[in-house]
Formats: sequence, structure tokens, C-alpha cells
Amino acid sequence: MASGNSRKELGEHGEHRASEYIRELGFSLVAENFRSRFGEIDLIVSCGEQLVFVEVKTRKTAFGMDPGFLVNRAKQQRIKKTALYFIAIHPEYQNYNFRFDVINIIDWKIEHLENAFQ
Repeated sequence: MASGNSRKELGEHGEHRASEYIRELGFSLVAENFRSRFGEIDLIVSCGEQLVFVEVKTRKTAFGMDPGFLVNRAKQQRIKKTALYFIAIHPEYQNYNFRFDVINIIDWKIEHLENAFQ
């Protein structure tokens, strides 16, 4: 298997695991891999009147760094623009509070960073 494929499969498996985890916390899945011309959001979930835009980072090992650091300012800006676009085309969520979370999956352990950026 080509490394690109295994990396993609690792990411997809991580997103699936993150989706299961977040639903266990009581969130409802609104969208997966939502794309716009601005970027992509891995998971969009809701609970009550809270809408959460989730970036999932999956690694086999920590490699001495926290994958959450991979969500740099440029990536944050793309996620924010995509989130605003999502809200614009889904008016049913316009009055919801929203936040941006990062779920790190390292060696299949989950770390959930709520309000990872604003």
C-alpha cells in the first residue's frame, strides 16, 4: 500500500473514532468532512444550542510533538471561514453558540481540546 493511502486511511479511521467519541459525549453529528471553497471541517456537531466545529488530528505516535500544534493560524482562518459559510447556508444554526475544538488521536488515545482557538 502506498504511504499516501495508508496516511489517508489513518486519518479516516481517526475521524471515525473521533465521531464515535463525540457522540458518546452527547453531541449529534451535523456534518462530516464539510467542504467549501475556503477549506474543510472534519466534524460539525451540536448539543442543545451549541454548534462545534471539530478538527481531528491523528498520528500513530507523538513524534515529540502535539498534533494540535498542526492547526496553525492559517488553518484556523480556513476553518473559521468555512464555519461562517456553513452557518450562512444553514440558517437554522444562526442563533447557536459555536466553538472550535481539536481532537488529537495519538496512538489511538483521544485528547479533546475544547475551545482550541477563537
